Amino acid sequence: MEAKSLSPAEVLAHWRHVAPLLEKPQTEAEYDRLVSMVNSLLDLVGSDETRAVNRLIDRIGDAIEAYDDEHYPPPPDVSGAEMLRSLMLDHGLRQSDVPELGAQSVVSAVLGGKRRISAEQAIRLGRRFRLDPEVFLNG
Repeated sequence: MEAKSLSPAEVLAHWRHVAPLLEKPQTEAEYDRLVSMVNSLLDLVGSDETRAVNRLIDRIGDAIEAYDDEHYPPPPDVSGAEMLRSLMLDHGLRQSDVPELGAQSVVSAVLGGKRRISAEQAIRLGRRFRLDPEVFLNG
């Protein structure tokens, strides 16, 4: 699908809505708003990576990542379960808030060290938290 050309007036009219999505958040509230926007956009486009909106999702992800790097640096050499536990704590998530792993019992087993995070789960977690999936695959 070819993108429709916008007039400069149309660009300006929409820019005030889009511009804040491209800036690194300065507060936790701005960060939460961007994460919510990315999750909503991902829900809309699903796994179709050919959609033009994916470029916007990537840019918003860059802004989120910049905030994360500054405020939530990952601890060195931690297991995937420890990384997930840390992210859940940082974001105030419960086990039921992490459907990327599956049912709450699966999340519990992963956090308890009884199950490892699979490659597919790591990809979903990486996409959600805008991290390299590899961080969830460490033993």
